[in-house]
Amino acid sequence: MWRRVDVPLPPLGGGGFVNLLESDGEVEGGAEAQLLRDFLQGVRGAVEQAAGRIVVMGCGALDTDNIRTVRDATGLKELHFAALRTVQSGMTFRNPHVGMGGTEKDREYELTLTDPEAVRATIAAAKSA
Repeated sequence: MWRRVDVPLPPLGGGGFVNLLESDGEVEGGAEAQLLRDFLQGVRGAVEQAAGRIVVMGCGALDTDNIRTVRDATGLKELHFAALRTVQSGMTFRNPHVGMGGTEKDREYELTLTDPEAVRATIAAAKSA
């Protein structure tokens, strides 16, 4: 994974690497618009520098609302996203005093699932003109 869009792409193409996962570079959704534009331009530079020798894959909170914008702004051909939904578990006995891993106790009784409709909608948004 490469997080530094402000430096040249590491020389991976000759080292047997085929894919490069481009994370969100720690840019939060509420970041200033200019910072986000600069980040996306940096990713575009990495895609151009890779010139098809390796695949740069974009990821980081991509959804139906932003995946097309990220695709268009960066030139990325591959995008990674999670289309999740949370549902209540079927657990009937609930101990209010136990929580695993320091999580909120209510989280113990939820399941995180892939939402097929959200997957279809996000893919459609990514392919839209």
